[in-house]
Amino acid sequence: PNTVSFSTLMLLCARAASVGRATPRDGLMVVERMEESGVKGNEFMYNTYMDLVAKSAATGKASMGDGYAVLHKLRSAGITASVVTYNSLLDVCARAASNDRATLHEGYQVISAMKKAGLRPDTITFNTLMDVCAKQAVFSNAGVEEGLLILEAMKEEMVPRDVLTYSILLDVCAKATENGDASIQDADSILDRMREERMLNIDTVLCNSFLECAKADGSEDALLSAQHLYNRMHPKQRDAYTYTRMISLLGKMRDWKGALRILAEARDHGLKPTTYMYNAAMQACALSNRSENIPILLDSMRKDGARSDAVTRDIVKNMHSKGAQRSKGPRPWRDASDSADAGRWHDG
Repeated sequence: PNTVSFSTLMLLCARAASVGRATPRDGLMVVERMEESGVKGNEFMYNTYMDLVAKSAATGKASMGDGYAVLHKLRSAGITASVVTYNSLLDVCARAASNDRATLHEGYQVISAMKKAGLRPDTITFNTLMDVCAKQAVFSNAGVEEGLLILEAMKEEMVPRDVLTYSILLDVCAKATENGDASIQDADSILDRMREERMLNIDTVLCNSFLECAKADGSEDALLSAQHLYNRMHPKQRDAYTYTRMISLLGKMRDWKGALRILAEARDHGLKPTTYMYNAAMQACALSNRSENIPILLDSMRKDGARSDAVTRDIVKNMHSKGAQRSKGPRPWRDASDSADAGRWHDG
């Protein structure tokens, strides 16, 4: 065996960790076996080991302590940690933060350690730190204010921001809005910042993040902002997530006709509706007291090969419990694809 052999084995362990079938202990066993064989590892192998820890942290099977243990092993092997190594350690922090097992403060500590090692943080470093902020926003341990401070830190370090930086900041905003700690006005302000910096390019990830903020807000202002950005997107930039967010937002506004119109629009632009899109459309009908349209959507869903899930079953269960199934029989999807469409659905 040689370095390549053990690096490949570590890579396989990292892949297994992404589905919960390996832990940091497995990575340590690879390192110990390598040391017993007298083979010297390289930076790639240890960075892959750190990636294994990050993937394990996402499933709750690793913590920041495991990440620092990898860093210690790397140094003990006489290898100098690079920016990639520290960025991977920061990724461990972000993944652990998703389970509330790491904090934004710990993320800053990684950057501090990086700088003490004579390394300069890059855009990936701060984008990952922003991701830590987004993960912690779920637990109300961080919010838009903390995200804006990260932008300021990037400015001080003269690190360029990119569209992804702002997309993740919008994710922070969405999570904070869900907890009542932010609103669509904060999301609009983020777009204004991008305009000022001449960075507002219509991008799928960016738009989807904004739509998530709008959905979390659920106000008339949010709907107007979302529709404005949605209409600026080229149909080819819209994906299943885009349509699902718009359908969900319209559902929250009790606009079932608008929700079905977006569902039809997705099909017209060549995208077969997914289970999530159908669920959002059925929920829109249920919220608008138009549950009689749910059987029609279920029929279309089956024809499209979209599988029902727990959410689908809950919607149907609630429909039956309310005695709302008044449809006399399913109708073909194309009967509802036009926006004069709503007249072809049950108006109640």
